[in-house]
Amino acid sequence: MAKTRKTLQPKNLAKYDVLIEDTSASSVYFQVTNLPPTFTGGRNSFLLAGSSALKPASSIQIEIIDSNGISIFQNPIQKYLEGNSRLVSVEITENTAPGFATIIILGQATVLPNGQPVPPDWQNSYNIRWTKRILVEPNLRNSSPLILENTPTVLSEERRLYSVSTSSYVSASTAFTASLTPTLYSSFQIGYTLKAESPTVFSEDYVGGYITGSMIIDGVSASLYLPITDILNTTTAFSTGQLIKTTDGRIVDKIYLRSGSYTTPLFGSSSAIKTTAQLVYNTSSINGNHLPYSSLKYTVKFQLIFLIISW
Repeated sequence: MAKTRKTLQPKNLAKYDVLIEDTSASSVYFQVTNLPPTFTGGRNSFLLAGSSALKPASSIQIEIIDSNGISIFQNPIQKYLEGNSRLVSVEITENTAPGFATIIILGQATVLPNGQPVPPDWQNSYNIRWTKRILVEPNLRNSSPLILENTPTVLSEERRLYSVSTSSYVSASTAFTASLTPTLYSSFQIGYTLKAESPTVFSEDYVGGYITGSMIIDGVSASLYLPITDILNTTTAFSTGQLIKTTDGRIVDKIYLRSGSYTTPLFGSSSAIKTTAQLVYNTSSINGNHLPYSSLKYTVKFQLIFLIISW
């Protein structure tokens, strides 16, 4: 977003009498890099350095003129260098005229473009001028990168919502209904994907819990112990560990698991199943109140301390 205009006294660099007029895209006298194609509302920036074709330790003059001939506020950042390049910040305000602006840079050259020395009458003076046109759009969203002058400082603060030292954990259980689908890895079954039916969602409190109970498939007993090893989303969880296996060695494939007696397609045909299944998990008791395990959390606050010089 454009801001209130900052002003500079006009330098009138375009009116200087110089020996060399440089309009090349890549000047041999000035190294201008990271120049955006458009200056947009807010702060913009580019990098500027000299070259061996300039007088050592000589000063460089910069001026940016908008399409109405008014100076645009620009500021070389004294403490920011990238290699030998100085960062130049350019501020486009709501009053900056849209259209093509002109960047004008003056320096003191020691050699001509052909490599010959500058004539004595032009030595030790501003004798080289580089100009470039650039589009200005004050109403366009600024997408310039954030540039930090100093390394950000991170301050962290730990805050306990509840005191762990005054709490205790108790087991809770609930009837459980879900669809189970075997999870395979390299053709080997490694667990089950569980789609919640009742309860309708998986809570993070259930991590570390397990599904247990008894199961009879076509009159054959089966073991039932499935630890909840990961909550993928509100309706899907994953279980590894002991698989559901009948006493005659058969591993149960995709099944609809619920408490009670029912039939379901299994082993290629309908099978009679009787199950007593429940989900067991932990809750925390604090001051006599039972709370979900997830209520015991820590919060961390971060604070970045930095100076934005381009935005």
